Amino acid sequence: MDGDKSFEDVVQTMNSLLKPLLLAFRCRKDEFSGETIWAVVNTKSDELFKSATPYTPSEIVFLKRIIDHIMSSSNDTYCINQHEATRLSKDILTTFTYKAAESALETFANDDWLVSFSSGKYTLGTRALLDLDTYLRDQFPNDTRECYMCKDICIMGEMCNNCDISMHKLCINRLFKNGTVRRAACPSCNEPWESINSFGPTDVIPDRKPRSARSSPSADNKNLGNVEYEDDDSNEIQPPRKIRHY
Repeated sequence: MDGDKSFEDVVQTMNSLLKPLLLAFRCRKDEFSGETIWAVVNTKSDELFKSATPYTPSEIVFLKRIIDHIMSSSNDTYCINQHEATRLSKDILTTFTYKAAESALETFANDDWLVSFSSGKYTLGTRALLDLDTYLRDQFPNDTRECYMCKDICIMGEMCNNCDISMHKLCINRLFKNGTVRRAACPSCNEPWESINSFGPTDVIPDRKPRSARSSPSADNKNLGNVEYEDDDSNEIQPPRKIRHY
């Protein structure tokens, strides 16, 4: 960095330049690994799925159906099982077979649009939560939970029994430090916090590492340039240590 310009200043400058292009440089933590991922993302809802251009039109329709189903899950699991997902491929195209749907699911997980579990379930990956943030908030205002602490969309966390605020499990552990949430108080209403009131995937260990954590990502998917840095308890934005591309 030159002079006294901080990384936060650089981010603000970048975003002022990206805004007319309907783009933004944003970050969020991976809800499973705790890694902080940065990406240039679309901010216009009807442009969002263009970041999935390495896929065929049928695969993009399939991915959108899966994401919509996950977000509208009635029991706050934010998950879909493989059988439900492959059924969503019906009527896309006669050439988009059951086998093609299974292959696409694996690709979506490898590319971090989805997270897969050994149980056969899928949830949203960090790439989807970053690049589709505007779309998810616009299309699912009643189903999208926002973390009280970091203000990012939260698909795996806990909520207050009294005032119904939500927080990521990572943010809860950071807030209460020792992780003993039963003896902690809600940061909004100050009522005792009960960790039993949780939502999101019950599986906590992904079946495989997402592409954002791999050392040899594909050179074909260059729509998003992602960077990450080691976790820090401070609120100050830190410069990234590594640069990765999906």
